[in-house]
Amino acid sequence: LPELERAPESDARFTGLPAAAERAAQYAKWSGQLETTVYRDHALELFTCKSPKLVSSPGEDEGAFRGRLADLVHADRDLEIEKLRKKYAPKLARLQERIARAQDKVEREEEQYADRKTQTVVSLGATLLGAVFGRKLGSAGNIGRAASTMRGASRAARERADIGRAEDRVEALQQQLAELEAEFQADLDRLEDGAADFEPELDTLRVAARKGDLEIERLHLVWIPSRVDADDRVELVGSLGA
Repeated sequence: LPELERAPESDARFTGLPAAAERAAQYAKWSGQLETTVYRDHALELFTCKSPKLVSSPGEDEGAFRGRLADLVHADRDLEIEKLRKKYAPKLARLQERIARAQDKVEREEEQYADRKTQTVVSLGATLLGAVFGRKLGSAGNIGRAASTMRGASRAARERADIGRAEDRVEALQQQLAELEAEFQADLDRLEDGAADFEPELDTLRVAARKGDLEIERLHLVWIPSRVDADDRVELVGSLGA
């Protein structure tokens, strides 16, 4: 026992041994009594938590255990966030790709409409010029060109309607994307708020030693420092008397 002094103070005196301490068999008896005391009165107290399920280590105080629980909760949150990203990433990517294709279609429809409108204007101009410069407005050529111009105008109107439908498609897809992003953000906020608001409920678990696991390796006989006053009263000294 290195924490105990091996020699007394210079003016100290030793009391005599009790008779029992002079018998070897008594030490075996005392060892058994010590095992019983440890078994009965010195159970190990641990902290437990149901969610997350964890038990404190021997000697770990409550603050350290709560810190370890918080670390575990944050690690679990990070794993859940990563799973969430993997869940939503393909859905978001598919919608973004569909939006890009729909926007390309709007551009194509606008180009076709612009070309068709130009052709219709040119055809109408040719018909009017033919009538102005010597051809009869009701001639076969003018009538044919006028009919062609009307068909072109009709196709241009249909293509203009196609632009509107393509734009509506883009808007609908963008709305779906916004809703999916909002759903993802709500799930993300739920995970982050849950970790931030985490307050574990702790219970105490008493773990009594099994007698079969107890072993007294060494049993030492020690003298306890004390002083005797004028009235022969014994008073412990040092840390033992505190």
